[in-house]
Amino acid sequence: MWEVRWDSACELPVADPQRVALMMNLGAVIEYLAVAASAHGLDVQFVPPEFKGTQPNLGFVAGKLLFVPREGAPSPLLPYLPLRQTSRKPYRNAPLPAGVLDELQAAAASAGCWLFHTTDRGAIASIAAEAGRGMLAQFSEPERYAEFHRWLRPSASAEGLDIPAMDLAGPMGGFWKRMLPPARMMRNQLAQRALAAQQKSLVQSAPAVCMLATNSREWKGWIQAGRALSRVWLHAARHGLVTHPVPSALHTSTGRQLANDRLGVEGDLQVTCLFRLGESVPAPRSGRLDASSLRV
Repeated sequence: MWEVRWDSACELPVADPQRVALMMNLGAVIEYLAVAASAHGLDVQFVPPEFKGTQPNLGFVAGKLLFVPREGAPSPLLPYLPLRQTSRKPYRNAPLPAGVLDELQAAAASAGCWLFHTTDRGAIASIAAEAGRGMLAQFSEPERYAEFHRWLRPSASAEGLDIPAMDLAGPMGGFWKRMLPPARMMRNQLAQRALAAQQKSLVQSAPAVCMLATNSREWKGWIQAGRALSRVWLHAARHGLVTHPVPSALHTSTGRQLANDRLGVEGDLQVTCLFRLGESVPAPRSGRLDASSLRV
């Protein structure tokens, strides 16, 4: 039996004050671990502790993992675990494989969540425009941008956001390295607008935009949503597809309402992640932390 905790140094108090993304990341770790354990004839059962409230306190034990014998073959998602499921590179202008969106919806439903999607070019264009406006707003907020910059890495890394993945290399690579530090970015509106325009272009070119939602508004549901999202992304990898989370499209209440309308989200569902989906240029193998760094 393992206990699952998190590193408080990895929290984002500005961008993620309710720890929704943090809990979803824990869920993603659990899902990936469950897929990997299937190769050894094991299933992973997550047992949340008794806790009253909407979210745990710092250092709280998020749950326990029980390893039990598994019947049948390993998970069919096992071969895709080492692949990088996300890519911030431009996506190819190619239609999605037939039936893939239905498969992804079923994967989300198997984890108790909902996946909404659109391939309508007008809907995607309006979401892309909101993503650009949201990123411009985020990059003009000093505290939020400083938090973002703290996680930038100059090269491929198992943690954080590596600059090569942002596709800022090439002739302008030197310029971006000089402009990314907070003190310079906050003074340069041209650089802010350029990054916002890139975000808009990336979303607008995607063949599909998807959004995961849950009916839960408490931390155990967010952990389960993280498992659902990882399951969806692994199913996408089966078809040679990658994803790219676009939180900037949900930065404002107007953006969230627009995304809900364009994607057909109804009722009292809690939106947890909006992402673009498509076929990218080959992405490098996903970095993984060494097992000794896991806190279990």
